[in-house]
Amino acid sequence: MRAATAGASAGTVARGARINAVGVVARLAQPLALVLLTRWYGPDEFGVYLLSVAVVETIAALAGSGVQDAIVAFLSPLEASSPRAHALLASGLVLSGLGAAAGIGLAAAAAALAPAWLPQVAPASTLWQMAPAIPLLAFTGLVVAGTRARFTQVWDVVLQGVARPVLIILCAAAFSLRGRTAASLAAAYVTAHVILSAASALVLARHYAWGPVLRAARRLPIDRGLLAFAWPQNLNLALYALSGSASVLALGVAGLGSRDIALFGAAFAITSSLRHVRLVFTSAMAPVAATLLARGDLRSLQAIMTRAVRWALSLALPIGAAIVLLRSPLLHLFHQSYALGATTMALLVVGPVLNTVAGFASNALVMAGRVGWNLANTAIAVGSTFGLTVTLAPVMGVPGAALAAALSGTLVSSLQIAESAVLLGVTPRPWGRRGDS
Repeated sequence: MRAATAGASAGTVARGARINAVGVVARLAQPLALVLLTRWYGPDEFGVYLLSVAVVETIAALAGSGVQDAIVAFLSPLEASSPRAHALLASGLVLSGLGAAAGIGLAAAAAALAPAWLPQVAPASTLWQMAPAIPLLAFTGLVVAGTRARFTQVWDVVLQGVARPVLIILCAAAFSLRGRTAASLAAAYVTAHVILSAASALVLARHYAWGPVLRAARRLPIDRGLLAFAWPQNLNLALYALSGSASVLALGVAGLGSRDIALFGAAFAITSSLRHVRLVFTSAMAPVAATLLARGDLRSLQAIMTRAVRWALSLALPIGAAIVLLRSPLLHLFHQSYALGATTMALLVVGPVLNTVAGFASNALVMAGRVGWNLANTAIAVGSTFGLTVTLAPVMGVPGAALAAALSGTLVSSLQIAESAVLLGVTPRPWGRRGDS
């Protein structure tokens, strides 16, 4: 019986992974956006934009990302038309709205304090301009979570993987006519997210009835279980977003020029694309993991996780090697002046490759409700990355930031794997053991 359950669940993960795999190819639009924006606006203006995006998207994650994971975990076992599902979605909208309102205030405070900690951003005031994107990002993320809870991965790919970077490209091209400045990039960013959120509202209507959800939302419901899950996970995912941007922000705080920040951002974007390989599988696996954990079927979950890790590594390792070997032509796509050594690029690959394995442990911890552990791990990632970068970058420059990222990634991945084994009894590994299936 368990073998049949594992086989059926693996089939669900495989189908979702195939959709997400198509999405990985489609998500080439994301690095393409970075390439085109760097070429159109230049490394100096793009470096300012990159710092501002790091701040705004960290705040947006703090506003609503935990609610989105909670929606996946709580809605997956329910029927889409059930009153409970409508109530949960309404609560998710209310919590996201409250978080977004607080996020706008936090962005305003960050903009006021920017001269002291990010002097590169202050002249353009881009943090002020980009703050309206925070509720839009939260809403689109909530819609994607609602569709994932229906075991549908396609809208994650379409909305966040393809439409978002394409809209940013198109809006950036249009706004460049008024001046190729970081302020124009900020306006393009907000406009793209206005369009994206409008499309997201239509997508949600394909899976849930808006009427019952809005009627429930008028009562301003706050589901206690959803809130208990969401608030630490909001902080966790905000820290996770910050962990991806910690190096960029640390370079700014350390006083490196916006051109060096843009170079690091380009290299980091190239190597971070490896994380999409893992997301192909963990995104599809999340609702399945939540269901199996609710049943207490750890044997089936281990069997699925082992297969998925094996599939993910078989893709990530050759892609990582190719990135190091082809680093020069890849960096030249962004700007002809960009260059890094093989060692620096290899150091930047270390974290994403380790995350290909450890990310499955993190995903399982979240779906089991162990969000506090994930929060601690992410805090360690942010603290170690930021601290090491601020220490090493002034002495070693961009290679120092790469070394800091590799050391931090190794530490956090080790913690995630150990915690999954001890707390849940499942381990992300590419090899099977007797009794796994």
